[in-house]
Amino acid sequence: MYDKQAHENVCRAALKSMEMRMPVRLGGRPYETDDPFIFVSVRCSEPVLEALQLLCPLKWDRLVDVTMGIGAGFSNMGEVCGVVSGAVIAIGLDLSSRYRDTVLLRYHTIKFTQKFMRDCIKEFGGVRCRDLIGNDISGTLIPGDEAYASHLKNAAQARAEGKESVCLKLTRWAIMYPLPSEQEELYPPLL
Repeated sequence: MYDKQAHENVCRAALKSMEMRMPVRLGGRPYETDDPFIFVSVRCSEPVLEALQLLCPLKWDRLVDVTMGIGAGFSNMGEVCGVVSGAVIAIGLDLSSRYRDTVLLRYHTIKFTQKFMRDCIKEFGGVRCRDLIGNDISGTLIPGDEAYASHLKNAAQARAEGKESVCLKLTRWAIMYPLPSEQEELYPPLL
């Protein structure tokens, strides 16, 4: 059964942790924005996986670490959003605690992932990182990349105006989305 309060609690913690995990700036002189620099950023998939693991029956160790490459559209390449990728992984893990039969697990994982993706596209208009944020941030490892600096500036401006960036909105939405095990009408308990 879906526990909205549990989702809200883990969502609040995840969003707070995102605020505390700023990108690491490599190179350049501190606080001089005209210097070349490289950002190694936090992946958007991290807070989603960390939050949803608390709600899944199956626990995992170091999953956030080994899936680091999926964030920001596969390592800042702007492809499928890391939040979406993290949620899809959580869907599979949630269902794998319920189904031992590989065929049933595949069927239900595909079915629920398609439902999640359709709902995400309906809510946000797409699932590609660069389309969602309106920027190509693939140059984060290129010193002084203007697109990534612009992305950070836009996110900071949204925070200053008391608004949530699309990344935060999508993170909140994905964490609040019911896991398959919380939707008994779609996935009845096994006998």
